[in-house]
Amino acid sequence: MIDRTQSVLAVVVAYRPDVESLVLLLRGVARDLLANGVRVGYVGAAYVDGITGHSFGFQVQEADRYFYSTRAADAADPWVEVITGITSGSLHPCRVFADVGMMREDWFIDYVDTEWFHRARARGYRMFGTSRAVLSHHLGDLTFRVWYGRWRNYNGYSPRRLYYRFRNFVLLMRCGHVPSRWKVRACWYWLGNAYAYLLFSPNRWQNLKFTCRGLWDGLRGRVGSMDPSHCRQQLSPEILMAFRKLLRLASIYLPPRRTPLRDLLRACIAFCRIATAWPRRPH
Repeated sequence: MIDRTQSVLAVVVAYRPDVESLVLLLRGVARDLLANGVRVGYVGAAYVDGITGHSFGFQVQEADRYFYSTRAADAADPWVEVITGITSGSLHPCRVFADVGMMREDWFIDYVDTEWFHRARARGYRMFGTSRAVLSHHLGDLTFRVWYGRWRNYNGYSPRRLYYRFRNFVLLMRCGHVPSRWKVRACWYWLGNAYAYLLFSPNRWQNLKFTCRGLWDGLRGRVGSMDPSHCRQQLSPEILMAFRKLLRLASIYLPPRRTPLRDLLRACIAFCRIATAWPRRPH
């Protein structure tokens, strides 16, 4: 939906029954920011997981912290400046796309909006989230329980979707316009994702298979949709070896003392070593 008078592009999800009220709330925030001379690139709503009921905070860069942190959604009244967000149910000034460009279709799915946010911020645009508008958003296909000091519900994705999530994460890490400190913090987050998907989720072997293939294709710079033949292929020793090297590299940045995460990395490295040496089934 395009509002030519305000030069604001509204990207909304069709399944929301209260789309019009959502747009009006976001438009009011965007109008106030633009009136103050702010180079607005995005105004987004607060999000609630439609499956777990969990409220997602906003990703912000606090002045007294080196790495980004998460601010509670209800603390963003009237708004808070964010680093990235979700483009469903958001407003963007039309001229931003003419300056920054559109989102990367060749990445197919996952991290497409995150890459665009960093590209826009690199050109001086600022992103904002507001708790005045709330959107129900579904993440993943299922939920499963993960142990993070206590049992928690975790959003799960299909193995095929994990391929894109891990591949595009590696592609994002290779982008020069993404700040280094954001990359370091995001890598820590994705180690937690690997821990959850590879140890607690259903179809662990398939998850490992597609995760390793996604990491490998990301290192090779492969984009686009996944080749259907990937679904039938076994993991090659080269892919497992590359994944093992990545795990070793990650372990360098962990504290030297024994920790659960270090033990997890060692277990994954040992698993890759065994899988590499395991006899291959004939095709």
